[in-house]
Amino acid sequence: MVHASRSVFQLGHFHHCRPFLVLAFWAAAARPGAADSLLKAPRGFGTKDFIHLSPNQILGGLAYAPDGSKLYYDGVSVRRHSNGEDEKVLFTPPIGSGDRPIFGSFLEVIPDGSAVIFGENTRGNLYRIPLTGDGAGPAGDLKPVDYLSFNFDMSFNGKGQGLVSALSKVKGNSIVLFDGDPAQDNDAIVDEIPQYSGPLAFDGADNLYYATARFDGLPNQLWRFTAAQVESAIGVGVLGPQDAEVLLADIPNKIDMVFAGRELYLADPNLGTIDRLVEGGLETFARIEVPGGVFFSATFLAFRPGLKEFSPGAGASGGALAANLTDFQRFNDLAEVTPELFFQRGRINADGEVDISDAIALLRYAYLGGPAPDPLEAGDVNDDGGIDGSDAVYLLEYLFIGGPRPPEPFVEAGPDPAA
Repeated sequence: MVHASRSVFQLGHFHHCRPFLVLAFWAAAARPGAADSLLKAPRGFGTKDFIHLSPNQILGGLAYAPDGSKLYYDGVSVRRHSNGEDEKVLFTPPIGSGDRPIFGSFLEVIPDGSAVIFGENTRGNLYRIPLTGDGAGPAGDLKPVDYLSFNFDMSFNGKGQGLVSALSKVKGNSIVLFDGDPAQDNDAIVDEIPQYSGPLAFDGADNLYYATARFDGLPNQLWRFTAAQVESAIGVGVLGPQDAEVLLADIPNKIDMVFAGRELYLADPNLGTIDRLVEGGLETFARIEVPGGVFFSATFLAFRPGLKEFSPGAGASGGALAANLTDFQRFNDLAEVTPELFFQRGRINADGEVDISDAIALLRYAYLGGPAPDPLEAGDVNDDGGIDGSDAVYLLEYLFIGGPRPPEPFVEAGPDPAA
């Protein structure tokens, strides 16, 4: 029976883990400068590191809280990192006398946002950590809410049902239903999964995606089970590999996956890439670029949804994709990818033209409580960092008496060159 864990290095043995079988012993140079992120996103997206961990810290989970703060397990404690760079310890799992370190598998926020489930694979415990109030505190006074040996990944569907990939007590690696009862055997939804446990994720229609993790010379695959199949297996019956729709028949090993809106993103621990599922295959979305060509790995992923699609032009309203990047020797960073903001300066209403009606709309916003420009940056016609009557005057002077043209982006929508 083959089992899985996300630990990197444990008691001198390598395990399939998050990240996978990697220690860059040959990386001798100093860490590259921290001014720029090592994760390079495509045009239309920006990347910024928000935490630099010690290279010997083994990340064990990454998620977003409902307020946008980042949650991560640093090998010792589950922490909450706010945009103001404040750190708060939410939970420290207890370690018995002489016991091994607690290696984390995942952090998954429950659908109502009140708590996060932390899975650790040293003992197989799952904890429910409150996100409201003061959380569990650093004392580690929480009791496990479930037990799953060598748990690997977790995802909730729209009905609030959580599925976990783990080592089943009966038929090897399985996907089981989280039931919140450590004493009760978990209902197997998919059984007899070959080799190791892999990552999984639900899409917006509650279809389940799963990436296999084999190292026996046979190809890894990306599977999909429909929402109806998953529902049919809860409580009665069980699915198997033969029931899966094989979306991709031969893919590199993937260590994590997450949906960003309607698109599936997957972390490649061997190539240091974040890939995106497209029709007929995978394409590289972002890549870790390290001087010297040493080994690097993309491990955990998390997504914070926004009001718009995660696509160029949406800006902060498009949400954010967080990732862990490490070579286990020089760098161990948590980075965030966000869409750049595209706008056309002076275009306030939705008629597609910049004219006197936009100046009137600006005056209504500035003095009469009218609708705000969307985005606000479009209303800063003179690019002085604020929106007031002077922006309407600037636009009117340009339109009618030969005043200076508003700064770019003005001719067409695009990013602010000064940003």
